[in-house]
Amino acid sequence: MGKVTLVTGATSGIGKSVALLLASKGYDVYAGARTPLDGEALIAEAQSRGILLKAVPLNVTDDGSVRAAVSREAGESGRIDNLVNPPGIDRMRNRL
Repeated sequence: MGKVTLVTGATSGIGKSVALLLASKGYDVYAGARTPLDGEALIAEAQSRGILLKAVPLNVTDDGSVRAAVSREAGESGRIDNLVNPPGIDRMRNRL
């Protein structure tokens, strides 16, 4: 078993690149996805490259979602060795 890593925002941008890279290097990656469709698309892309990872429901703007993901994945794997938290959120945009 490789290092267990939870990557938030793993279905696009930097998070996606990090999730795919770490999984390709043997890390056990739990890839945070806001929607099931995003998670399924990421899994399909990873599989097309011969990479295995697990997409998990995770929305970093929802504290309950974050707590549930960490609890669930730590419980499943017995640990989380690394956390990668690259998503960018523009809170000002939501106020306009």
